[in-house]
Amino acid sequence: MFRYLDVKGKGKVKKAEFVSAVEKTRISLSKADMTEVFKRIDTNNQGYITYQDICAAAARKSILDPRNTVATTERARDNLIK
Repeated sequence: MFRYLDVKGKGKVKKAEFVSAVEKTRISLSKADMTEVFKRIDTNNQGYITYQDICAAAARKSILDPRNTVATTERARDNLIK
């Protein structure tokens, strides 16, 4: 999935790129929810996420929306590390 997000191949995904990529999928999230997911992945507040950030977030299981609008833990983790 990271390769899908990292369209420029720089190893970093900015929030706008993240939002654009999610909007192209069938995942139904509001922009506010996408921003929240991005913030949960970008724990060091760099303004971008890396593959390592996504792996760490999947391991923490903290990328999930508390209202369970993103996915189940296993499916989210599987999709992020593909």
